Amino acid sequence: MKHIHGQPDWYLTDRQRHESYEGSRRLLRELPLVGRIHLLDALPNSLILHSHRDIFEVHCVLRGVQSFWVGKKTFQVGAGMAFLTRPGEMHGGVNDSLSPGEWYWIHIRFPRKEALPGLTPADTEHIRKALETAPHRLFQASQALRNAFSRLLEEHHAILPFGELMARLAYHELLVCLARDLIPAGQEPRQHFVTYAVRQAVRWIDQHLMESFPMSSVAVAAGLSESGLRRRFHDELGKSPAEYVTQQRIERAKQLLRETSRPVTDIAFSLGFNSSPYFGAVFKRQTGHTPSQFRELCAKGIR
Repeated sequence: MKHIHGQPDWYLTDRQRHESYEGSRRLLRELPLVGRIHLLDALPNSLILHSHRDIFEVHCVLRGVQSFWVGKKTFQVGAGMAFLTRPGEMHGGVNDSLSPGEWYWIHIRFPRKEALPGLTPADTEHIRKALETAPHRLFQASQALRNAFSRLLEEHHAILPFGELMARLAYHELLVCLARDLIPAGQEPRQHFVTYAVRQAVRWIDQHLMESFPMSSVAVAAGLSESGLRRRFHDELGKSPAEYVTQQRIERAKQLLRETSRPVTDIAFSLGFNSSPYFGAVFKRQTGHTPSQFRELCAKGIR
């Protein structure tokens, strides 16, 4: 178990990886934090209500789907998308938790009067204004933005000559890519493209969620081979068909636990799980709680 001090503290298993650079570990004094998280299991009570007085926060999702909220609105941030919160905005994770997945995140602070090191005052202001005035906070992350994140982190953990200079170049590239992805202002964000075949597969799965079925049946409904179905799901949804089925069944289980008094074992078998212990293990991996704990929290009005 790895302990990471914070508000709240995180306790990570060997299936939950966290890499971040802040404080004395950062290469750039102007960069408050940059990091990468890879979770195979959900991390409960990890992203509680909070805000940052003078910091923009960006999450760039590589795999999985993260659920964030700002104010009264919830955002589902899938693979290939990025999410922005601005200074002073109250935000957090849905149910205070982080879901299985992999993503970059960064805190960006602009000086109040002077320029960012290495940039002119005008360039600093143009980038700040792009983040401040963008009409959307959920947007498609370009490959250039993801590459800049990767290079910035690489410079931090590689410890090579000229590391600070290279990190600053990568940071400037990241800021420009971020501003480009957010503008032109006034346009709607580009939506992640999902083909008709995958939409058909998703619709068929949702209609047969309470049944046991082979993946070949989903492929037939989509008009694809099984290998083609797996490839399309990975490319368009960032997960395999089996992962999508499991995710949706857990969401249905949460609804049943919240709204009915049906026994956990009954819910498990009705959703196609072979045993109650296996269902409980999958449920906890996805939500951070056992089914019984989740039901208790719902009864107390916490979930």
